[in-house]
Amino acid sequence: MRKQGRDSLGRIRIKDIIGLLATAWIIWACFYVYGKYVEAEFYRRFMEEYDTDNERQALGGKCVMPPYDAHDPRFLQYVHSFPPINCGNVQPYLTYMDRDGYIRWNSSGIKAIGLRNSELRCFYQEVWRVELDDLHVKLESPIEFRNATKVNSDFVAVECRRSPNGEVIYKMFHSQVPALASKDLSGRKKGPSILILAFDSMSRLNFINQLPNTYRFLEETLKSYKFLGLTKTGDNTYPNIMPLLSGLAAFREVYGDQVPSGIPFWGPKSWRHENFDDVPFVWKNFSRAGYVTMYAEDLPYISTFNTKSKGFFRQPTDYYIRPFFLAFDHFQEFKSRDWRCCGNFPIYQYMLNYTEEFVHEMSDVSYFAFSFLSVLSHDHLNSIQVADDDIFAFLERLWSSGALENTVTIVMGDHGNRFDSVRTSGVGRIEERLPFFALSLPESLRASHPHLNEGLLSNRESLMSWFDIYELLMDFAMENLGEVSRVKRWGAVGLSPLRQLPDDRNCADVGIPRTYCLCGEEKELDTGERRVFEAAEALLAHINYLVDESAEGNKCSRLRLHKILSAQLLLPPSPIPNGFVVETRVSIQLSPGGSQFEGLLQKDAWSIDGGRVMGDVNRINKYGNQSHCTSDTFLKPFCFCEDLIT
Repeated sequence: MRKQGRDSLGRIRIKDIIGLLATAWIIWACFYVYGKYVEAEFYRRFMEEYDTDNERQALGGKCVMPPYDAHDPRFLQYVHSFPPINCGNVQPYLTYMDRDGYIRWNSSGIKAIGLRNSELRCFYQEVWRVELDDLHVKLESPIEFRNATKVNSDFVAVECRRSPNGEVIYKMFHSQVPALASKDLSGRKKGPSILILAFDSMSRLNFINQLPNTYRFLEETLKSYKFLGLTKTGDNTYPNIMPLLSGLAAFREVYGDQVPSGIPFWGPKSWRHENFDDVPFVWKNFSRAGYVTMYAEDLPYISTFNTKSKGFFRQPTDYYIRPFFLAFDHFQEFKSRDWRCCGNFPIYQYMLNYTEEFVHEMSDVSYFAFSFLSVLSHDHLNSIQVADDDIFAFLERLWSSGALENTVTIVMGDHGNRFDSVRTSGVGRIEERLPFFALSLPESLRASHPHLNEGLLSNRESLMSWFDIYELLMDFAMENLGEVSRVKRWGAVGLSPLRQLPDDRNCADVGIPRTYCLCGEEKELDTGERRVFEAAEALLAHINYLVDESAEGNKCSRLRLHKILSAQLLLPPSPIPNGFVVETRVSIQLSPGGSQFEGLLQKDAWSIDGGRVMGDVNRINKYGNQSHCTSDTFLKPFCFCEDLIT
């Protein structure tokens, strides 16, 4: 009897389970159909009015970059003359350092101010990097000198006083590139040297217009290859230079929730690092291959690896100019009224002179040199034009002297201009994402490796990122210059453009965040549309959230929407993928302060608001002193200090 009851109970349970499964399947099917209906209606509402033929190229297929011309009148309206540099004669020129490292009196300068040698007392102080400290320098005790005196340090501060009253009439800093005894290249095949001259915020459009003589020299004399599809990987310098020099992405936040598969990041946190000593920078590979290495930047307070960290505890390269520019902080006397000068000389000239001396000093060895100039191009679209003749002359001198005969010469920007008025225009948004890049091979390498010429030419218009340029540099460091590469890649993302790249690459393949991807079409939206207003409100809420989350956010005013500047709908690939989402880029102006921001928002069929912000929010106008109340460099673009309201 009990057995029959158990069998009956078992049959009931099986029937119940089958019924439940059938019911669940019906419910799932209803929700699936309903979901497809909702998504179809969502698509119809947002996209049906736009053409979606198979010729559209976006993330899913071959990338076709938007056509742009350096002489486009939409861009040229922002190009105008900039005041020439006028350092003035704020002090006499009384000393100099020769190529052998001797500091000497300048007899003609002393004579020009009507002094006899006996009426002058000069002192020098050797400048040293503080051990395990990238933020400070040490000046040794002053030593008086009169005749030519050998200096042991790379950098030296000099001061001259009128005798007998002791009045300071001259103060200057000098640099030298002494021979490096620790590098023994005897018996090693001499590989091509690498010289990289980089300019902050320099796009292809702007380079051609602002530096025409330099561009002509690159084109006609150095026969450079230009990469027109090279796209930036982050907003400012750091997330672009990091992958270039290390093959690592700077931080995860720049990608939002669309992180490319396999992309490597440096460090556990986004923009804050204790130091960068353990980063596998490419100059370490060159150093292990016997190269002499040099790294130089001209603005130490906004330098790539010090703005939000302590930089390098150990000196990163054999030659490192940072202590020289840090020492300028001690330069309180004889300041020029022109912010582009230190004493009587333009700041960029110090960088060019140091780089030129380095190249000549290393003429018999292989070297890797990276010089990054910011002072003239960081803030203003047109300010770099005043240095065109000097940059051209610098390159021409190196070339005519034969110093570039065995050198791969790269001239580049890290991204385009981010703050000037051009940035609020459509063409400005494009130029901001496409940095200038020109590479020249020495004639001997062209002759011995003709396939390199073919590869570089074939990639002229290919989609590329800084991860690809890292691969290129690693090929030279690892002597991987054969027609077929020994490895698929040296890092986790990117391929060397020394060989033909695939033509079906998309932004995710090469580590370009969706925010900066230029593949695919866009449609301008009416700023009065409700969906644009909803996207603007969502962007505003996100910005206020970033401020509120900061430790110093209580010093900043709550921001309000003042005006919607522009909006674009980013068209999806064709055919429309599953899980269709709408991507809207919106630019807004906020109050108080008139800050302007641009963000990319993604919205799906189930969103109840304007969508979620993808990756970076870009400040597209200058903020000056608006954020003086905070030292948080991440917060500064978003903060309008409360004390400015009153």
